Amino acid sequence: MNKTLVDTNVILRYLLDDNEDQALLAEHLIDGGAWTTPEVLAEVTYVLEHYYGIERREIATALFQIAHKLDFEQQDVSFEAIKEYDATNLDFVDCMIVAYDKLNISKVFSFDKALNRRLTVI
Repeated sequence: MNKTLVDTNVILRYLLDDNEDQALLAEHLIDGGAWTTPEVLAEVTYVLEHYYGIERREIATALFQIAHKLDFEQQDVSFEAIKEYDATNLDFVDCMIVAYDKLNISKVFSFDKALNRRLTVI
């Protein structure tokens, strides 16, 4: 049987517990071995920060919590991106880019000065 891919809304219900029925189902799915993608993590981060106004440190803690429960594509990159998000003011997508650089998966080039300060010089 294939694992269930969960989206942003499932993760948000799990983390926020703001809809009891959906939160219980989200917990069942996540605890049952669901998986997600780095793109979903990026969207979760954006929604928590911009819609719910949650502080970065709290978001990073929540991301680590969920990251230890779910399987991911590119799990090492996702964990490194969460660390970077916690340590900087970069948005999560830029943190993913930094993670690719830090883990020597790819050389990165950008015109973004803030991002370039976190990258290995090409």
